[in-house]
Amino acid sequence: MTDPDVMIDGIPYAELVDLGTVARSEGISYEEAIDRFGSQSSNSRVIDQLNAEFPDEISGVGYVDEQRGLRVGFKDSIPPRAIELARTLPLEVTLIGGKGFSAAELRRAQDTVVSWLRSRPEVATMTAHPDDETGRVKVVVQPKVMPDDVEEFTRGLQLPQPDNPYITVEVTLSAESVAVVPG
Repeated sequence: MTDPDVMIDGIPYAELVDLGTVARSEGISYEEAIDRFGSQSSNSRVIDQLNAEFPDEISGVGYVDEQRGLRVGFKDSIPPRAIELARTLPLEVTLIGGKGFSAAELRRAQDTVVSWLRSRPEVATMTAHPDDETGRVKVVVQPKVMPDDVEEFTRGLQLPQPDNPYITVEVTLSAESVAVVPG
């Protein structure tokens, strides 16, 4: 049993042990595992802090460059406190301001569209996910019956428009058939 408070170069000992396992499973060196994944605990703390301090401003947070960098988007200008927090991280952080939407707004738009589509009798199933890079909610609808005119079908869904003009909804139809299992 290891002491949970032991840190080596700012990384908890238990996490260093886990990184050895990651290195073996990924087929990479221990050093590369530390380089790519070793700062995730500190990164998570800073990401959580950014989300807590700027819940209505963050438009998305994501790792880039094989976990070696982090991108953080903001609805409007980049808050000075966000720059201060980003400087505490041991990886390259790209802050992007002026995206025009927040992740919370994007989720609300997705929830509204999903709720609307669930009420539509012509929809068998659907999946939806927000794209925090583009501000687009991507929806894949599987109709109960595949229409001859996809555009007419999509217009007929009468999807609610997002409150934020920077957020768009993209609908595609899936032709996969629904499996019905006899009861």
